[in-house]
Amino acid sequence: MPVRRNRERAVAYLRVSTDEQEESPAVQTHEIEAWAAARGCTIVAVCRDDGVSGSTEPEDRPGFMAAIDAADEHQAAFIVASKRDRLSRDVDVEGYMVVILRRKDITLAAADDHEDQLRRRIDSMFNEHERAKIRARTRAVLQAKRRRGELVGSVPYGFRLGPGKRLVLDAKEQAVVRMVKALRAEGLGYRRIAQRLKDAGHKPRGARWHHQTVKNIADYEPPEPLE
Repeated sequence: MPVRRNRERAVAYLRVSTDEQEESPAVQTHEIEAWAAARGCTIVAVCRDDGVSGSTEPEDRPGFMAAIDAADEHQAAFIVASKRDRLSRDVDVEGYMVVILRRKDITLAAADDHEDQLRRRIDSMFNEHERAKIRARTRAVLQAKRRRGELVGSVPYGFRLGPGKRLVLDAKEQAVVRMVKALRAEGLGYRRIAQRLKDAGHKPRGARWHHQTVKNIADYEPPEPLE
């Protein structure tokens, strides 16, 4: 069952890297306590990562993972750092931290952020993370289709759609493809090639040969294998 969060409880998270000693644990703790006092919030635990870089992934931060456990144990609604850069100096890492906590209904906060700015930033990072996952899944599916020789998008010139939505060579159009690539290899521009195709009586799929169509034919690299 999900933990029921108490918005009057927070866990303090401190991070001190080996090359950033200006932000001492005492200073960080004081700033977090001031944040909590202004909101009538109690700090129920203090968790700390020493010698940890701001670009370190959440799972590799013992202190951060302990903060999550403490928030669960005390039903705390917040994990709070003194400043945004105490959480991370890497936007992608911070976004990942936000996603991990968002799924547990924990709010990641920084004492130097105004609440509205923080909420907008967290929402933006969470939404971008979700969009990135969708893009990654889509790319993986399309790449798999291409490797199998399946159609992705419209049927390119020089091919037709065969069984199983696989691209197969179209002999008549492939003659045009060979001509386009040969003329391009000779240094002809796309507009001149389009005129050559028209003069030779080759029929385009559309109303006329367009230089962009010729460029698409010249640039297209088919997946393998093709029949």
